[in-house]
Amino acid sequence: MRIGECGLGTGAIIGIVVGVVVAIMVLGLSLFIRFQSTATGANIWSYTTGDKVNSARISSDGSHVAVGGEDNTVYLFSRGSNTPLWSYKTDGPVCDVSISSDGSYFAVGVNETMTGKVYMFAKSNNTPLWSYETSLEIGQEVYPGYIDSVSISSDGSYVAAGSSNNKVYLFSRDGTLLWSYTTGDTVFQLSISENGEYIAAGSYDNKVYFFSRDDSTPLWIYETMGAVNSVGISSDGSYTVAGSFDQYTGEKGNVYLFSKSDNTPIWTFNPNSGIISTAISADGSTVIARTMLSQAKAYVFSRSDNAPLWTYDRILTFSATSNGAYIAMGGEDGKVLLFSKSSSTPLKSYQTGDRVWSISISSDGAYVAAGSNDHRVYLFSGLV
Repeated sequence: MRIGECGLGTGAIIGIVVGVVVAIMVLGLSLFIRFQSTATGANIWSYTTGDKVNSARISSDGSHVAVGGEDNTVYLFSRGSNTPLWSYKTDGPVCDVSISSDGSYFAVGVNETMTGKVYMFAKSNNTPLWSYETSLEIGQEVYPGYIDSVSISSDGSYVAAGSSNNKVYLFSRDGTLLWSYTTGDTVFQLSISENGEYIAAGSYDNKVYFFSRDDSTPLWIYETMGAVNSVGISSDGSYTVAGSFDQYTGEKGNVYLFSKSDNTPIWTFNPNSGIISTAISADGSTVIARTMLSQAKAYVFSRSDNAPLWTYDRILTFSATSNGAYIAMGGEDGKVLLFSKSSSTPLKSYQTGDRVWSISISSDGAYVAAGSNDHRVYLFSGLV
């Protein structure tokens, strides 16, 4: 169980488990929706929040951007304006957000003093449709059940959440808890397929879990050689990518690609470093992974082969178009880069004021939202 703040994606691992120290300290992370192009990109708009922004997500159709962070506030924007459609004040930092394909619904994970909370919103107003509290009791002690990850299905019918109380949760749109499952340690990241039929989860118990939405009993479990900090799933659940690392040294990690049929990896890749982040395109054709901050090297793969197509250094975050043909990446040098899958030469480059911790690209690549350590969130034109 981890007791700490949001986000391994931004930085160093410190960690606390009950009996074993393993928490996650979050380095500064802020988002801003504006872009200064060093090539041909267009600045659409910008917005500055009250503090670090931990998560910003653009809907697949590019119509809306959901944002949350250390100012204990959730924001919803439309693509056409930097004035929030609305905002909502929470009782703790917002760790993660996930938005439906058309922006109609989005889920939020919030970490309060002694509990975590999952919220569900509709785009129409800032009154939560529902919320759900999590915590962990061990003997006479109550520990925070921090929400580390939330993921929503394409149409907003299902929401999955992972917590430091070691649980995976699945909710319906109306807030009904359909089921929960207890793993052996913190569930740091999970992902639900766009069709809402499958859920992949990674736990600090060194295991990858794969579920059907109809049953809390995993369809399969795979044990790796280290903590599983990152997972991604294709739109129909046919493929899952996972990344592992030795939680004590940050090294000895692997990238794993699975099919939904069983727990035998299609392939694995060992970069001689821990894997801190992974992603897979909606169609399952493109896989991306990144090593620990000591290297921060991004690897791009085709589904069919564990030999990287190319690599790029000092990358912190990435996102692929639905067909996997284009990839947006954010770097330590403050740059936002747009690539074709076929080449490590950027198609476009944009400069922000500091490290880029978060990035999200629309399904067709037309729009990219990114978060920089300059305390700003950017929205800019991608392929258009």
